[in-house]
Amino acid sequence: MKALYEVYVVKFRNLSYLEHDLEEYSRTEMEKKKATQKILEEERAKIQEEEMRILRGEQEIDEAALDAQMLNDFPYGGPERPSSASRRGG
Repeated sequence: MKALYEVYVVKFRNLSYLEHDLEEYSRTEMEKKKATQKILEEERAKIQEEEMRILRGEQEIDEAALDAQMLNDFPYGGPERPSSASRRGG
């Protein structure tokens, strides 16, 4: 009986530790997610404000910079490059 109780205590202690560790990890991940959401909302608000200034004529559009940014956003340097599958014919 004593040996079984010792095994039980060890398993209970390990389970408690793992549950605590999981809670800590979950809390950390939730905080990271909230921080990311906040940054995204702030960026979205900046973009909307900039678009409104452009629409009102308060700000000029730098088309060269916009084109360069759009090309950088595409994988492999731009949309005009064919993929390796289309170059091989299939």
